[in-house]
Amino acid sequence: MPTPAHHAPAPADPAAPAPKPASFTLARRTFAPGDEIAIAFAAPVPSAGSNRAWVAVSVAGSSATSYGTWTYVSDGATRAKLTAPADEGRYEVRLYTDYPRAGYHVAHTVDVTIAAAEAPPATADADAETPASLQRFTIADRTVHGGDKIELRFAAPLVAAKGERFWATIVAAGQPDSSWGSWSYVAAAARTVTLTAPATAGAYELRLHAHYPRKTSDVVHRETIQVE
Repeated sequence: MPTPAHHAPAPADPAAPAPKPASFTLARRTFAPGDEIAIAFAAPVPSAGSNRAWVAVSVAGSSATSYGTWTYVSDGATRAKLTAPADEGRYEVRLYTDYPRAGYHVAHTVDVTIAAAEAPPATADADAETPASLQRFTIADRTVHGGDKIELRFAAPLVAAKGERFWATIVAAGQPDSSWGSWSYVAAAARTVTLTAPATAGAYELRLHAHYPRKTSDVVHRETIQVE
């Protein structure tokens, strides 16, 4: 992000109605690494010219000039989204306004916690299938380059039902669940699996399938990514 330029603000129009304070809410306050953070603004956010608005995830208590993942807010937007950091800890989701005219002006913050989902408690049956609620994954980045390695991090060790397997694949967005591209079986009790991003740019889906070969395709979790 460029160093903000400082300009004298234009005189206020006394006849113009006072704008609503810029603020937002989150549906929840705890996210797993790589989760999508959906942001809902209290009112449409002005974001044009030398008065851009942007949102970022920053370490809690860090300076206004410190930020991690970020994105500009579209002019008049009522929603935005960010990707949760890969490292666990306490963070702040911040809304910056009037950039670069006003420098790093933080208009509103909401505290969040980034924490990996807890693994299910140990049971007497070490071969018990992973509960359906934990048959999911997170990713570090939603924008990658062709040929990049993409690590899918599971919420818990993936243990398939007896005689079955999990597998993961990456396919073009909108393709039927029976489609597959680059793919890999998931090793028993694995916490991660790695796929290779396609060479062709576009929108894709990462999909986790369960119950193979009893079911040839059975998508239990999916995440969208963009290949550049």
